[in-house]
Amino acid sequence: MKVKGVGALKYTVNWVEKNMGVTRKTLRIYEEKGLMDKSAIQNPDNKYREYSDEDIERIWCYRLLQGVGYSLNEIVEMTQNVNYDFQASLSEKIKDLERKRFEIEQYIGFAKSLKLTGTFPLPKKMGSIRFEEFMKYARENMNVDADPQMSMLHSLVETTLNKTDSDLTEADLEQIETFISNADADLTDGFIIGEYYTQLAERKKLDVSNTGVQALVNSIYMYYCENLFTEESIERMTPQKFARYIVQIFTSGDISILYERIYGKDGCKFIAEALACFGGYSSVNEIDKPSKY
Repeated sequence: MKVKGVGALKYTVNWVEKNMGVTRKTLRIYEEKGLMDKSAIQNPDNKYREYSDEDIERIWCYRLLQGVGYSLNEIVEMTQNVNYDFQASLSEKIKDLERKRFEIEQYIGFAKSLKLTGTFPLPKKMGSIRFEEFMKYARENMNVDADPQMSMLHSLVETTLNKTDSDLTEADLEQIETFISNADADLTDGFIIGEYYTQLAERKKLDVSNTGVQALVNSIYMYYCENLFTEESIERMTPQKFARYIVQIFTSGDISILYERIYGKDGCKFIAEALACFGGYSSVNEIDKPSKY
């Protein structure tokens, strides 16, 4: 509320909180930093703080400056240094904000990648790289917006997930199947892998440990090793690691929903369980348990 002062209306702390969104704590910090003169705003009779129009304008300016990224220490220097170059400081602040915007955009692209794939990247060996260095690499390289193919897939997924099965047109389904088949390989590889998965899904009535089912999974494993994995990764890609690597695209992330549209929910579940069995796991749930280091 406003109160009558000597010669002018004064504004209370409650009024400042309600109308300007500035808390009592912030007002006290302004005083501690020397941005507000306590002796000038404190009523000598009741000890309550009462702010003049000039005080309100000053608080408003402080909030604006904080809003564009100035710290309180920077604001203090600005008010106390007669040689402070405000225009130059704004130019530097803009550059700083642009750097932060770029970093935030990288984080957004990385977060989109996590949501799309449902996977959390790990270093080849824990302790081989500092976390900050790994995050920098991940933001720059595991980034939906930095990879044209991944960006296209993300756009496709976002569009598709906003439609129900009944809303999907024949063209939508063809686009989904074509893109997913070609996501990690050329058209021929994608077609062959897609056909393997289709055959697996058609066997969902069988037990995942069935000899024929596991022979089919082994064919998928061998195809990846012979045609898709690098020589370096093949040496490390045991059946167990292969299962962990492939199962997640059928069980987590937005991309798994696309696979459900192609192979059906039960089909995807069967494919995932068959892959888990191939890797020596009792079930997909065992794969999902946190790894111990």
